[in-house]
Amino acid sequence: MRDYTETRRDIEEGIKIRHLDNKDRARHMGLIVDDKKVVAHTTRKVSLSALKDGAEKVKKALVTAAVEIHKEFERQNHDLQKRIDHCKQAETKLAHKETTAMRDAVEIERAAARIKESKKARHLADIAELSMIDDVKFLKKEQIIQQELRKQTESKREIQKARLKAAKLKW
Repeated sequence: MRDYTETRRDIEEGIKIRHLDNKDRARHMGLIVDDKKVVAHTTRKVSLSALKDGAEKVKKALVTAAVEIHKEFERQNHDLQKRIDHCKQAETKLAHKETTAMRDAVEIERAAARIKESKKARHLADIAELSMIDDVKFLKKEQIIQQELRKQTESKREIQKARLKAAKLKW
């Protein structure tokens, strides 16, 4: 018999931690996009009509700032993608646990049906079966929660990517 050390609380906390971390990273990506928008806005506001030397330095500095912001965004985007992939793995793990718990419930049900004489043993098998069914329901619920939170993160990520693309430098 295997000893599974992961508890319901472990699963719930894992989902919560992944969600909060992903939410924070998506928020951080939004702040990076805000920085790019500031630079883009600045390029539209400066006239660069004083001296050519100064204008070229300003233009170069703003373009370099925009490039650096884009690089930081891409780093964060790559990191968030890794975390989204980790969430997908967690969903797969929960689905596997759910399938295993369902198989166990069926096996326990079959065993309970074969117990003929001992009412107490039959009752205990029924309790075990109900416990496994409860685990199946819990795992399914947590899998759905994990999936919905991952999809929210993916959606926020795509919104930030679109915002970044829209924040173009214009002279």
